[in-house]
Formats: sequence, C-alpha cells, structure tokens
Amino acid sequence: MSAQIARRISDQQRRIADYREKIAARRQETLRLSLERQRLEEELSAFEHEYSAKVGRLYGELDRVQLEIKELLYKARLIERGDVHDERSLEKRVKRAFRVERRKVEDSGESKPAPEKPSAPKPSGRLRAFYLKLAKRYHPDKADSGESKEEMKRVMALINTAYESGDLSRLEQLAATLEETDSAPEEEAPNQQERRLYREYLKLDRAARQLQREIDRFKTRDAYRLKESVEEAKERGEDMLADLRRELEAKIAAAKNRLASVSAQLKELAGRFFRL
Repeated sequence: MSAQIARRISDQQRRIADYREKIAARRQETLRLSLERQRLEEELSAFEHEYSAKVGRLYGELDRVQLEIKELLYKARLIERGDVHDERSLEKRVKRAFRVERRKVEDSGESKPAPEKPSAPKPSGRLRAFYLKLAKRYHPDKADSGESKEEMKRVMALINTAYESGDLSRLEQLAATLEETDSAPEEEAPNQQERRLYREYLKLDRAARQLQREIDRFKTRDAYRLKESVEEAKERGEDMLADLRRELEAKIAAAKNRLASVSAQLKELAGRFFRL
C-alpha cells in the first residue's frame, strides 16, 4: 500500500471518528433541548392555570361590568336624543351597537366547563414498536446512578407523552434523537459509513435547531414573560398575582358602584320620556 493511499485511509478514519464524536455530542444536546422544551411547556401550563384561577376571571368580570355601564350610557343618549320611543326599539338598538363587544366579553369572561378529554387513539403497531424499543432502553431501572435515573425519568416522560397522545412523528423524532449510533452494517465500505454518519449528524443537527426555535418561541410569549416577572417579584418577597388580584377587585367594586348609579339615573330618565 502506497503512503498516499495509507494517508487517505487514515484521514477517512479520522473523519469517521470525528463524526461519531459530533453525533454523540449533538445527541446529548438534542436530549437536553427536548427536556428543556418539556419543562418550559409544563411550567407555562401550570402558570397559566394559576393565573386564570387567581386573576384571569377577574379581568373578565371587570370587562363585563364596564360593558354594562357603556350600554346604559348609550341607552341614555338614545333616550335624550329622542331616537327611540319604546323599550323594545331601545333594546334592539343597544344589542345591535354592542353585538361584537358583547360576544368578546362573553367568550373571554364566562367560565366554561372543561371539554371532555378525548379518548386516546388506539396505538398502531408502528407506534407501539417505537414505544417499546425506547421504553426498554430508557426505563429508569436501567440507570446506573441516581443522577442518571432522574434523567431517564424525564426522558420516559417525553416518551410516554408522545405515546399516550398517539403522536407517531414525535416518537420517531425521539427515537432518532435518543438511540445510540448503530454499529456499521456488515460489509459497509468506509465511504458508505462516512456518508451514513454525516447524514445522521445532519438529522440530529436539524432536530436540535428545531427544538431551539421552539424554546425561543416559548420565551417570547406574553404568558412566559409575565411568569418571569411574577417569579422575580417572588424573589423580592412580593406576591405579584395577589397584588394584581386586590387591584382588580377594587376596580370591580368601583365599577359596580358606578353601574348601580348609572342604572338608577337611566331608570329616572326613562320614566320621564316613556314608560318602561
């Protein structure tokens, strides 16, 4: 074998070894990003539920009371201008004028029963095969240390979520991300092995980039930014949601007082112009 050929083979072997190292590193990075995305999704979901329970409902109530005040004031203007002459035409005019606003308030403010959870789709053979393969590899009992066991628990949570939702594409992505590099097939030429490893690296690199984009999108959401503000306030010993709740309750009380006042004035006004 000439020195040139030997050098070429040696260079190729180094590239193959380099790809294997890159694949292993990218796989770890993709796994880390998968776990981070899952964590962000769970934390944001928990915060949105807390926010809705403590504050969101009050915004809806305040919007409803303020809209009722606007409707009453509009009624008063119609009566004073002589645009309506009976209760029926008055109600029709108000309903038509505030149809869009009323729909928005009702859609956002009223508490609605939670939709029934759809039954899980029957797993396909391919879905189940991917699940069993990954579950066997990443079951926490396979871990050799406490730290590794905790990581495998998080990985299994990803696998279980994809399987229970019947998301085959997500499970396939996890399989591509998590599985170790297969040993070279029998009689695989070095050139073929190098190309195969290169394609595998590109696949993992695309998956990592996609996960990073999803994480970045999470962090640009208004709910995430609010969650960060609430957490920063908590570190200062402040309860931002409790303060916001008290502020809204005060606004609602003031709005209801004004509503009662406007309602009494409208009743007096209407009595002078026509009988209701």
